[in-house]
Order: sequence, then structure tokens, then C-alpha cells
Amino acid sequence: RAVCLLAAGVALYFGTDMRGGIPLLEDALASARRAGRADAARTASAQLTMAHSLCGNWEEADSYATDVTAGPTASQAAGSAAYGREYAAWVQGRFDEAQALVDCIPRGINPRLDASLELSQLQLDMAQGSDSGAAARLATLIDHARRRGFTSSFAQLGWGAGCWRM
Repeated sequence: RAVCLLAAGVALYFGTDMRGGIPLLEDALASARRAGRADAARTASAQLTMAHSLCGNWEEADSYATDVTAGPTASQAAGSAAYGREYAAWVQGRFDEAQALVDCIPRGINPRLDASLELSQLQLDMAQGSDSGAAARLATLIDHARRRGFTSSFAQLGWGAGCWRM
């Protein structure tokens, strides 16, 4: 039950109804806790951190992030929660905090996350007037995603390199 609710909740917030996915993710978390599935609970908490961050619900995002940070730091859940927290810090102009979060997220978990992290770094570069080399790294990762057929990756991230050139 928890896994099905997780899949449905994430599909909604990556699709057309970001806020509509939150109740499903909350149900997934409750179901995982009832079943004693700490891994599924961490994943649900990480996705809730991300969803609430994207919606601007900062306190809720921080609350769910606490559930994730109590576990292993090198996991998909930890990376997702940190990525949501990084977005929240960036949107609120807390660039030093955002940079620290980008720097602590493990690379190599999956190619889409790696490309997303480079886009986050590029956004920080643009906000602070610096050049970390993220634009070139992002372009390489987008080309890799395009060759592998990961259309959602280059559709979501492809604007970064063009924006940098402007």
C-alpha cells in the first residue's frame, strides 16, 4: 500500500497536480509506519519534504526533512530531502545555506539527480554572479540524458545552459 501511494503521489507532483500529491504522500507515510517499513517511511518523508518545498510550505518541509536526516546520509531519500531543502533556501535568498546543501548531496545516486544538482549550482552561480563551471557540466549531463532517452531530464533541465549563455 505504501509503495503504491508513493508512486501515485510522486506521479502527481511531477505531473499536473503538485499539491494533489501531498495527501497521497502523507497516506504513504502513515501506511509505511503502520507496516514497520522504515525505508518506505523515509522515502515518503523525503518526497513530502520536496513537495512542500516546491509549494513554499517551508515549515512542513523542514518537519518532514527531520524524519529523513535521522537515517543514512548516502541514500536516495537523503538526497531528495536535501534537494528540497536546497530549493527552499535558494528561493528564499539564503544562498550560503543552499550552497552548503548542494555540496553535501551525494553525487552518483542517479543521473537525473546529478543533472538537477548541476542546475541548482548554476542557479546559485547566476544569483551570486559567480562561475563554478556548472553550465558546462550541466550541458554534458543533458547530452548524456538525451542519448539515453531520459526525456524528462532534458525537458526539465535543458533551459539552464541556454539561460547561462544569455
